[in-house]
Amino acid sequence: MEFKDVIKKPRVAILIFLLIIGAIILGVNGLKYGLDFSGGTQFTIELDKEVTDASTLALVTSTISQRLDWSGLKDTTVNTWGGKYVVAQVGTTDPAEIEALESVLYKQGRFENIMDGEILFNGEDILSVDKNPSQGYSITDTGSGYYSWTLPFTLKTKSAKKFAEMTFHKCVPSGTGGAYDCPKTFFFIDRPLNSVFIIPQDLYDEEQLLPTDPINKQSSTIELDEAMKNANIEYIIADTIDANVIAKLNDYKSKGIEKVIVPKSVYDLSGLDLNLQFVEIAKNNKEPWVWTASGLKSIIWVNEDITNLGAPNTSSSNFKVFYTLTIRGSAQNKDEAVYKSDNIFVLLSSGSLPVGVSNISKETISPVLGENFLTTIFIIGILAIIIVALVVYIRYKHPTLIAAIMVSTLAEVFLILVCASIIGWRLDLAAIVGLIAAIGTGVDDVVIITDEISKNKEEKEEHSLLAKVKRAFFMIFAAAATTIAAMVPILIFGFGFGKLTGFALTVIMGILIGVIITRPAYSEVVKYIMSK
Repeated sequence: MEFKDVIKKPRVAILIFLLIIGAIILGVNGLKYGLDFSGGTQFTIELDKEVTDASTLALVTSTISQRLDWSGLKDTTVNTWGGKYVVAQVGTTDPAEIEALESVLYKQGRFENIMDGEILFNGEDILSVDKNPSQGYSITDTGSGYYSWTLPFTLKTKSAKKFAEMTFHKCVPSGTGGAYDCPKTFFFIDRPLNSVFIIPQDLYDEEQLLPTDPINKQSSTIELDEAMKNANIEYIIADTIDANVIAKLNDYKSKGIEKVIVPKSVYDLSGLDLNLQFVEIAKNNKEPWVWTASGLKSIIWVNEDITNLGAPNTSSSNFKVFYTLTIRGSAQNKDEAVYKSDNIFVLLSSGSLPVGVSNISKETISPVLGENFLTTIFIIGILAIIIVALVVYIRYKHPTLIAAIMVSTLAEVFLILVCASIIGWRLDLAAIVGLIAAIGTGVDDVVIITDEISKNKEEKEEHSLLAKVKRAFFMIFAAAATTIAAMVPILIFGFGFGKLTGFALTVIMGILIGVIITRPAYSEVVKYIMSK
């Protein structure tokens, strides 16, 4: 058998194909590095009020960590400074990404679903949020000049049953032909509490009829009063804050109102001393001001199935309980649709902050170690490979075999870096250490394969080359399984919390790439070498 025949074997051909594709991917995407090597951005987050309870402070820290880095791939650190400030560092300086992260951080993240002014469920009732397309997640080009997105989530058992009870038989017959008139549910994030709106007459006239989908020009409309009723927000129509408006505000204040929300740059707020917090919110040209100011994210009609219209009576035993529901939205383009759905996903997954955020300042920070240190690590890595090659040469004294081992090891490292590039993983020091650990594991495995195949050729038939390779892979799979089992808890409990995540992810990725791709290809090559 010629070496060209070995290259044509599926295992070797797959490895060569992946190396070629990987080179293209790395050439296009490159690699991203974390705080250790390329620096990043520091957010100094000021909370609305000082937090003194340790468990509440821990919840604030974990929630912010998940919002900044829900996947555990961005190299993020979060620490508290007293009970009033949180200092968060993330390994990116991209302006668009920083703006998106800042937007998420400013939100307290209180999620509520309201129908007819009653809260059906809130963020605490959500068990999980799913971005799996098979479960209903999608980004779709509607063909009408905009994109729609859907994000499924699962309610806890008790909350799902409550939702079924509160929506039971809410659809009523409408006209003929079996049509039904069903109620609407309003999804809010950070709906203003204890607040009153002041709206100028021209803005009220413009938004008296609100679209149920601001992006879809053909969507139906609802009255502003209906939206405000479900938001539980009172409003005053006035072009100026005169004595009459001040009297109304004082009346609202006596009823517990603490905040006044107004359109930005419309009213003169100087000189007002009402002991009320005035908040100016700019008008967003992509959606009505009332949508932005009230935190309204989606308006969705329930349907006949959801309301159990066919159930014979109101007994809860007859309810068909729906555990998985969907929040929907629209955007002008695909990137915006992805951004909006990801924003909601992060907020629902991380949960709400126990306190609000009053201010965020940010600054660019220098790398802890710097790119020169990365170069030093690269040189150390090359020296380590050379030393390993010398040790292996002493063991086997076979130059061709040594070359095969080194090529297999380097191919494994290369494919790990390709995977890091694909998923946008920011490599930090822990990830580099994990990479070195993965290299060590890889060399151990190829030595096992080589030892098994190079045993005395006079052995019995059951110890043929094929049997020896099988025995070697049994040992390799057993070792891989135990190592992965040790790393999995770090991934489960470590995403978004500390640098151990990068170490564990690198080790697991290296093991899987080795067991599935590089080790099988190496076994084909070493069988050819040993047969000569």
